[in-house]
Amino acid sequence: MKYDYNALMKEIYEEVRALGIPVSGNIEPEVQINTRAKKRYGRCMRLHGEKYEYRIEVSAYLEDKDENCVRSVLAHELLHTCPRCMNHKLLWKTYAGKMNNAYSYCITATTEEALVEYEEKPVKYMLQCT
Repeated sequence: MKYDYNALMKEIYEEVRALGIPVSGNIEPEVQINTRAKKRYGRCMRLHGEKYEYRIEVSAYLEDKDENCVRSVLAHELLHTCPRCMNHKLLWKTYAGKMNNAYSYCITATTEEALVEYEEKPVKYMLQCT
């Protein structure tokens, strides 16, 4: 593993708190690595009936990225643990803007960059409306 995601998440958590952003204190401390995720860098899951309220996972493809990208992804997912921020609406964007301004992150709602190169597959079926 190229990065210590757990240590990075702790650092970023403190940065979020320092800005007065109401990030949850009930996040699973171990960042999960998803080896199957090919369309997203990270995910914040709300857990029901478990010890922690949230779990954060990152794609294994993130290991090839620079540290600022990794930190931005972790910060993005941490912001989803704030009340009313399990989406990319105005409140989440406001918090992301504060983080970007204070720490030079590049937190965005989505990324245009593909995680893996896809090879085009032949079309099996073609539907045509009459």
